[in-house]
Amino acid sequence: MRVNRRSLSGCVRLSVLLWLSVAHVLLAQAPYDVRAHYTKAEYMVPVRDGVRLYTQVYTPKGQSQNYPFL
Repeated sequence: MRVNRRSLSGCVRLSVLLWLSVAHVLLAQAPYDVRAHYTKAEYMVPVRDGVRLYTQVYTPKGQSQNYPFL
């Protein structure tokens, strides 16, 4: 199968243009501040075999709505 150089060049240019536009959007966003929105708690949770697992729990600071549990 032969590949046309002109179409290959166009594909490369298009992919570079798309990558630059996505990179620009990702770099322009401000980082999300977890500490401003959540309260962190740390626990040692015992399991059936006697091992205690280190666990971090992040609770939303806003109590204006119900949140799902994970």
